[in-house]
Amino acid sequence: MTFLFSLEAVLRLRRNVEERESQRLLGIDGQLRAARDGADRARTCAQHARRLIQDEISAGISGAELALKTQMIQSLDMAAAEAGRAADQLQRKRNEQLERVKHARMGREMLERLRERHLDAYRREASRREQRAADDLFLARRRKGLGAGAEGPE
Repeated sequence: MTFLFSLEAVLRLRRNVEERESQRLLGIDGQLRAARDGADRARTCAQHARRLIQDEISAGISGAELALKTQMIQSLDMAAAEAGRAADQLQRKRNEQLERVKHARMGREMLERLRERHLDAYRREASRREQRAADDLFLARRRKGLGAGAEGPE
């Protein structure tokens, strides 16, 4: 007789849910890295543009060029701030998703522990049945041997 866990379908579902939630977490992680990288790039570009403007001011730059480059720096600062806000929002989303993954993992682990307990009980019962069968066989052979031995010498 093979071991059958009555909640095997539920366990498979829990494993699938955990995998799906983990995949979602990985997707959010990728989005978060991209948002942080975008914010870093925008900040780096803005810093570089500021240094260039300082050099150009020292060398002499027209007011129109200065205004245009200042506007470009402001745009980069705004892009960095927006990417930072997006990263913050994604971090909150990641934290929420991480909780979903933990919850799904706990549900799966609980069912796996239950399955293991049932499997252990099944194995103990199978061992008992095997031992009982071996004991019964031994007793049957012994009775048969005693019965044959008792008839022979008389």
